Amino acid sequence: MKKPLAKYDLSANTVDYQHLYEMVWAAILDKRYKIEVVRIEAYKGVFTIYDGEANDAVIHDVETPLAYGATFGPDIGDIMRWQDVAVEVIATT
Repeated sequence: MKKPLAKYDLSANTVDYQHLYEMVWAAILDKRYKIEVVRIEAYKGVFTIYDGEANDAVIHDVETPLAYGATFGPDIGDIMRWQDVAVEVIATT
């Protein structure tokens, strides 16, 4: 079973992924959903949403492109797209 890589504290609404090279971006939505983008190739990652109230069940898991390879962090355009997808997925769950 797939599990989140970052360290999440849902009650404090914080996430720590500083020391995970493969982690491109992580966030929390509604103090419930754990969202991660993990690098799998130079310009490709996996975008995953976990339900923190359902034993971190995966509710969305899809490959995603990484602009510029996200060498120095994610591109703002990528983050905006991932945020939009997360809101849409969670709204329809």
